[in-house]
Amino acid sequence: IESFEGNYFHSWDYRSADDMEGKRVVVIGIGNSGGDIAVDISRVAEKVYLSARSGAWLVSRVGEGGLPADLVGTSRMDMMMGKLFPSWVNKMVENKLNKVVNHKLYGLQPNHGFFQQIPLVNDDLPARIISGRVQLKPNVKQFCGSTVVFADGSVIDK
Repeated sequence: IESFEGNYFHSWDYRSADDMEGKRVVVIGIGNSGGDIAVDISRVAEKVYLSARSGAWLVSRVGEGGLPADLVGTSRMDMMMGKLFPSWVNKMVENKLNKVVNHKLYGLQPNHGFFQQIPLVNDDLPARIISGRVQLKPNVKQFCGSTVVFADGSVIDK
């Protein structure tokens, strides 16, 4: 990345999207920080590309019945079912999430099961993807001057 001619920084240095107005921005990593930063910057940037090695399970902050999502599925009965039938519960959760946002259609389909990695918690990202303000891209392969080359061969030039 040191050879990249544009500006770059780590998420912990991000404060606001003020300097991103009208620019094309690549956010590398589809964790919670990457998702939040991509949504925030997409409000002012010309285009935001969100690069991910593997997709992510997208979870809303609001669960069934309007409850906070982190309270859904936490009863002792839910925990027992998860221990007795882990693959069934995993599939059930993935099916529920795909009813809200079709992960494959949105380019978010991960290579891992729901309980294998921390999910991406973001309520705004689906709207940003479907409106075209955020475009999902595969992993970055290399940086060449002002150009970013992705694993699928696609290229973005500064």
